[in-house]
Amino acid sequence: MSTDVRIEPEVSTTTLDGAPVRVLSLLLGGVPRGAVALVAGPDGLGEIAAVETMNALAQHGYESVLASGESPDGTVVVDHLVAVLAERGWEDEQIAVVGYGRGARTALVAAAGRAFGAAVSIPRESRHLLVPEPVTQLRTAWLGLVGLGGQRALSGDLAAYREDLDARALEHTRIVGYPGAEHCLRDSTDPREHAAAFDAWQRTAEWLNTHVAPRPTPFALAWRERLRSLQPTT
Repeated sequence: MSTDVRIEPEVSTTTLDGAPVRVLSLLLGGVPRGAVALVAGPDGLGEIAAVETMNALAQHGYESVLASGESPDGTVVVDHLVAVLAERGWEDEQIAVVGYGRGARTALVAAAGRAFGAAVSIPRESRHLLVPEPVTQLRTAWLGLVGLGGQRALSGDLAAYREDLDARALEHTRIVGYPGAEHCLRDSTDPREHAAAFDAWQRTAEWLNTHVAPRPTPFALAWRERLRSLQPTT
């Protein structure tokens, strides 16, 4: 996910539920394709990886805002990030929520609470997705990317959870497991985890490109209005 020229995000601090939260913003000019709210728990993305991830998203046409470190209630954090994006004119269907580490659970809960364009969860430990209880009534297309460690397939709890999602989720969902890797975050020198992180990024980008509604360009809006003007009136 490295880039030749790195854009440095703007950094600010806000107070949510009485706790300071550090927010990074990488906003693009022109007509970006979409927007991403990133939640990086204290075990999720380091400073360098966070900036590289935001730059990699920008290469795909997504501007992004990121909350990192110890955060208050995850729903409050996501609501704040989405409000920042809404001020930029983004609607829910044009926004993805992506969570790393403990933020993976936050992205999953967000996928149940609102109908965003897409959501992706990349935990350090797969059990974090199921604690304190499984979330199955998802309103957003959700992708879970988990390490399987020494297992060759999803554990009993995760396999059962995938079946529940298939039966009860309102949108497309998928869980991808990586045998031999404890996780697919980007801070490991283990070759299996490095490969898993690379594949996870490719799947994340594809998931966003498939499910996030792109913002129409000014030319597309003008063409849409022209087509409306040509419709016969009754």
